[in-house]
Amino acid sequence: MNPEKFERTQSSLLIPEKYMDEFDRRTENISREDYLHELLERYRNVLLWGTFEKLDCVKTCYQEEGQNLQKKNFRPENADWIELGEFAQWLGISRTALFTLLLLLDIAGWDIIIPAK
Repeated sequence: MNPEKFERTQSSLLIPEKYMDEFDRRTENISREDYLHELLERYRNVLLWGTFEKLDCVKTCYQEEGQNLQKKNFRPENADWIELGEFAQWLGISRTALFTLLLLLDIAGWDIIIPAK
């Protein structure tokens, strides 16, 4: 299946309220779509290296309740949305939980300690 031949579809992310200021700041000069792409580029190897353990559960784990999740709509590249979904499924978490994890890595400055390609 070639994801490039299909139109981008509207998707949404649920981001905890306490990270919204950082998310808004990081997407002020670039689109949400481009930011997702950058996060995957920056932290793909962190996920592939097995830095985070896969959750041992039958069902997908979602973000914890009580975080006042904020919905943000966007139209990501199909390839990026598929990749995010594959990593999320591999880890046993939802796409939005994985996006929040990638956002936290970015806030913490993990890209500084990751070797450049």
